Amino acid sequence: MLLLALGRVHSDTDRRLISYTAAEALFTKLWEDFGRPGGDPNPHYPFGRLRNDDRLWEIPEESLLSTSRREDIGIGEARELGITGGFRRDVHDLL
Repeated sequence: MLLLALGRVHSDTDRRLISYTAAEALFTKLWEDFGRPGGDPNPHYPFGRLRNDDRLWEIPEESLLSTSRREDIGIGEARELGITGGFRRDVHDLL
């Protein structure tokens, strides 16, 4: 997920946040090409868990999620709410 976000910094500087559904599709494709054979991609893990580092990643819609900061985000909920995530503005600008 960090590599996806870094790629967006390089290629699309005006859009630091990515929707969960777009990240899910990109992450799944990358997992198929480079991930552990036989393993499931589970893009909701890194997308949601990165928010535990307040200095790096944000999900602006976090208050709408039914999970606590330690719990993983729900896939259906992430899709339904159309949540977005990405580097915080200051991190993005620094990169």
